[in-house]
Amino acid sequence: MHGVEAGAVLGLDFERVQLESDRFAAILEVLHAGSAAAATVALEQLRDTIKTLRTDGRRPRSLKAESEAEQIGRLQALARRMRRDDLIPGLTVHQAKGREWPAVGLSLSSGEMARLREGLHENKPDDRVLYVALTRAMKTVRRC
Repeated sequence: MHGVEAGAVLGLDFERVQLESDRFAAILEVLHAGSAAAATVALEQLRDTIKTLRTDGRRPRSLKAESEAEQIGRLQALARRMRRDDLIPGLTVHQAKGREWPAVGLSLSSGEMARLREGLHENKPDDRVLYVALTRAMKTVRRC
């Protein structure tokens, strides 16, 4: 539900965003180089992609020079983080099933926290999903 809500706030067609994930992956590939030039190209590609995904079809505008430079800097910082080997990818529980990482960060709702306090039950599907999420960590689970 969060994706649909975010899409509505941003004026994006959420179903199309999901279908166009390859476009975002290509932008991240360009960004991976980490240079200011790569970040500039990635930002323009992102704007072009958002234009095709927006319900009104408008392209996000370029910013004033100082703000544009700040965005380029943020993208370069993202590129540096992408090159680290100790990052945990953001995945759904279903995407993570069968895989493990040294540390896992989970965003838990108050209802999920209550279920953990009460104890999980294997015959409840939501509890099984929560169990899978919690058992992806080899060492540490943190609440985000």
